[in-house]
Amino acid sequence: MEEVTIGDFEFRYDGVNLTVVHADNAETVMCLEKDGVAELGAFLDTVGSLISNRREAFRVSLQGSDLLKVLIKKGDTLLSVIPKTISVTGIFVTPVPDQATELQENENVDVQLDYEGESQSYKALVRRCQVDGVGLFFTESMKGEQIDPPLKLSRTVMELQRRLIASRL
Repeated sequence: MEEVTIGDFEFRYDGVNLTVVHADNAETVMCLEKDGVAELGAFLDTVGSLISNRREAFRVSLQGSDLLKVLIKKGDTLLSVIPKTISVTGIFVTPVPDQATELQENENVDVQLDYEGESQSYKALVRRCQVDGVGLFFTESMKGEQIDPPLKLSRTVMELQRRLIASRL
């Protein structure tokens, strides 16, 4: 069992349930089952990206969402990936289980976004490769030093943000 105390609250997680107990009143208890824990985690990821977002473009957390499908085209190879966050300047993805992405930093690729039955393709630069995923920069979103993304990309990111926030309210 994992336990942590934050402020006046003790959090206990047994791998299935998250229990929150107020330090001054042990009778004040909140318990979330696995689905609730996943939803809370997705919410905290969104809050975390708001707090730590130092970029000029707002990132939308796609954790737990199946609204957007993403493929990366590297030469003649199509790689399926799972989108984690997206903004008008880039996307962070993780590989589909059992499929290696084998991307290198500073490599140029094409990214295909499938949203609501419509497909969009963008040129991208692999900015970072890390254990938990790959960060891709949409090169078409910059004009000199200014952010100027394609209109279709902007609309898609804004619609994803709107739908994901509405689903959490």
